[in-house]
Amino acid sequence: MNSPDWATRRARYCFSIQDKRGVDAPLASATKDGVFLRDELDFSVWNPDSDVSNYKLVQPDDFVIGLRSFQHGLSHSMVRGLVSPAYTVLKCLDGLHPGFYKYYFRSSLLISQLSNITQGIRQGQAIDIESFRNLTIPVPPLGEQRRIADFLDAETSRIDAVVNLRSRQIGLLHAGWIATLSGELDSLESKYGNVRLRYWVSSIQQGWSPQCDDRTVGDNEWGVLKAGCVNTGRFDPSQHKALPPDIAPREEYLLQIGDLLMSRASGSPDLIGSVGVVRDLPAKLLLCDKIYRITPDCRVATAEFLAYVLRGYRNREHVKNGISGAEGMANNLPVSVVKDCLIPKAPIQSQAVVVGRLDRQAAAVESATSALRRSTALLSERRQALITAAVTGQFDVTTASGRNLTQGV
Repeated sequence: MNSPDWATRRARYCFSIQDKRGVDAPLASATKDGVFLRDELDFSVWNPDSDVSNYKLVQPDDFVIGLRSFQHGLSHSMVRGLVSPAYTVLKCLDGLHPGFYKYYFRSSLLISQLSNITQGIRQGQAIDIESFRNLTIPVPPLGEQRRIADFLDAETSRIDAVVNLRSRQIGLLHAGWIATLSGELDSLESKYGNVRLRYWVSSIQQGWSPQCDDRTVGDNEWGVLKAGCVNTGRFDPSQHKALPPDIAPREEYLLQIGDLLMSRASGSPDLIGSVGVVRDLPAKLLLCDKIYRITPDCRVATAEFLAYVLRGYRNREHVKNGISGAEGMANNLPVSVVKDCLIPKAPIQSQAVVVGRLDRQAAAVESATSALRRSTALLSERRQALITAAVTGQFDVTTASGRNLTQGV
């Protein structure tokens, strides 16, 4: 069945606005994956007011228009809870199957329509509710709605299972890499013993963070690193801001190829202590005050060797335990903690051999991980395309099968 054969109505005649408040129910949040109770989320949600008497009740099979709906569509609820008064809660009228509209509200077609009825800019964007209520919504026969919903339930579950498998495979690759790295370091420690980092560095420098323009540098401009320039475990030169031309650069903080950088401060404790070696430097970039530059004593250590050692499990745990800062506040890594990291006392010639071996192993892991992430991205694209095609009547789900959707990925 094709969508021209389906009836259409304005959204105002398909969904009623629900505005029940002052109800005793747990707090809930609208996310890109649906409406969930806050206690079930694996991330914290800021609540500016302990008084929730003005919060709105959402019921199973209701829909929520939230602050991010213009990006990912409306959120379908499977729970009873309270959502922010800034949200709009909708309920299907008779003759409409929530399972079908759960997918329709996540289709590329609907998301593109939502992007045209938003108000505000950037983070302050919100959907204009009256414009939403004037959108034309397809209304297939109720039996067809149910068939499409059942089809998509089955096929998206199949795709999601493969995506979850890819995620587990990436996790196993990472765990295997950490085990390999730890094995190398343990072997070096057993053979040569350890030394504190303070005895193998000539300096640890903290940078400078003036007020900068939130853009990358142009020709002949200076830039200042962002705090996240080594969050991925390697140096990313694109993570910087442009130094305004009226501020003189402090050239003692100029980066050089081969510099070893470590994250000193972050809102996420897991990112503190991340390290990377500067291998590519396309612009004049300055060290920021949230990054340490660790300069090895070149007689006994190389930056590449120290980077691998500082990524090892023991030093990562040492860094986590040494972070200062109260919960909810900025987290900082004292230089004294960095200096107390343990380094195998391998001769510099042995370091080169170990680094070469670890470089090859890390490249293999990165290649496999990248392939799995590309597969995951392709599966997500196919999932979205399948949803959009099904809810717009581009094929008959009674004769279709999505079993070839995961082939080749």
